[in-house]
Amino acid sequence: MVAKKKKVGIVREVLEEFERIYDDLCGTQMVLVSSERKMGEDELFGIAKTVHHLSGAVRVKVRNLVKERVPSFVPL
Repeated sequence: MVAKKKKVGIVREVLEEFERIYDDLCGTQMVLVSSERKMGEDELFGIAKTVHHLSGAVRVKVRNLVKERVPSFVPL
């Protein structure tokens, strides 16, 4: 089981690296947006449109990183 998990992890890393190289070759601009809540498609599209306009990138990818909140009653 562990061997399978390691292989899946390696495949995931290879695919991520392939995507990064492909994006570099195609002129894709990657934008990471952090927020308290998950953003809607219209908000993400607006960000992509603005980045495209300002940077002149051929393609723009926007990823929303949602901040996970710990409830106040949970001791740290």
